[in-house]
Amino acid sequence: MSKLQRLEPPKYRAIRFTAIGGIPYKVGEEFEGGGVWPNLAAVEPINGTARKIADYLKRYGASRCFPPRPRSDVFGCYYLPAALSTGSPVHEPSGTRDSYPQHESPRDAPLYIASHRVHFANNVTIAAGKTFAWLRWPREGWRSASPSAVAVVRYLGQWGGKHPHPDLERLIAPYCELHGLFLPPLRPLEKPSTAPAVITDFGILDDTGALT
Repeated sequence: MSKLQRLEPPKYRAIRFTAIGGIPYKVGEEFEGGGVWPNLAAVEPINGTARKIADYLKRYGASRCFPPRPRSDVFGCYYLPAALSTGSPVHEPSGTRDSYPQHESPRDAPLYIASHRVHFANNVTIAAGKTFAWLRWPREGWRSASPSAVAVVRYLGQWGGKHPHPDLERLIAPYCELHGLFLPPLRPLEKPSTAPAVITDFGILDDTGALT
């Protein structure tokens, strides 16, 4: 699992009268973000965390996959999934596909090698057999080419599979624009309770109704 770095809470300054969580702020007052998206018409970011959140809002705010809040209640921290899809399918003669991500390679980005060409936005293409950074979940058949990619694949093996953990779908991407590689441990699931034994004159009924 990746160890999350401790972030300074996002802080903003009101540039006009506004309210966050029902608390009013006058022009010039400074305050923390409260886990919600900032109204950039009314506030300005004043620290690094807030600036990254504001940049993320400007870049991905129109996406249909845009997170409802920058702070995830599931993971208990701020989480800005990288390479966010537009959420609108792209229709081509070969079929429907998702939007391509921008080609970028930030620190600790997972690196992979594919046996086919890999496409990015703005007509960027990586040839088969070449190493490339990919911030979304990897596709089947790709080979890991960095420790970060190995960690992503192992994480999917632990929490995914035929019966994936229900919180895995909340993890839109394994890379976060605040934390970098983002592979938090998922909450333990309660095991279903076993029905009490039913004793009859002919034996004990199991969960399927058969005599044992």
